[in-house]
Amino acid sequence: SPHWHVLAGQLSDQGFNVASLRREGRLMLLDADETLPKFMNGKLPDTKVFKGLAQATIEKARAGSRSGRVRWWGEMVNVLYVNGNPTGSTRLEELFDEVAHEQRIPIFCSFCMDKFDPAIYSGDLQNVCRTHAGLMPAADYARYQQCVDLAVEDVLGSDPKGLLKGLRPAIGQPIPPQMPAAQALLLWLNEKDPKLTEDVLRRARELDRSSTKSPRRMPVSD
Repeated sequence: SPHWHVLAGQLSDQGFNVASLRREGRLMLLDADETLPKFMNGKLPDTKVFKGLAQATIEKARAGSRSGRVRWWGEMVNVLYVNGNPTGSTRLEELFDEVAHEQRIPIFCSFCMDKFDPAIYSGDLQNVCRTHAGLMPAADYARYQQCVDLAVEDVLGSDPKGLLKGLRPAIGQPIPPQMPAAQALLLWLNEKDPKLTEDVLRRARELDRSSTKSPRRMPVSD
């Protein structure tokens, strides 16, 4: 609900009449917290119930679409994830992927993950990548990329661009074609040595906190 209010404001600021779009059926809203209990069976989603709900929702959206095209953006997977149910979140991601192919629609999902937490590179991020064609990072990604690049040089004494050569075949887990360079590099490092990933991310967090401006080589106490 809080996210919807932010989005509604942004749509209005861009000249969209949100109330009109909803009346016409061109914009549909399902509350994540209210919708999840309709198809969850314990910790896992009920496949039949979920797909029935998804199909009915998509058909209704298509009826209101001038072009017949539909896009779905969901946060239910994130609700499960942040509430400590990663297994249920991953399974729901898989079901959304099936629906995307069966209904021929693009599906976007949002996740709240700490980009400096090495734990997300040990399975959580890979699980998301398995069912998506691309990864769009949060705001101020250029700063994060710079912090990671400098951290790699500090910890490994290596050029990040050099490490990225031959990266794709070196990673055991599949990564989407639109993977930001910093995430791809960290996934590769984690495959090689999780301890290195921890050290790089610890240093990157220090660099990020050291200045509100572009990170430079400044002395930071460990």
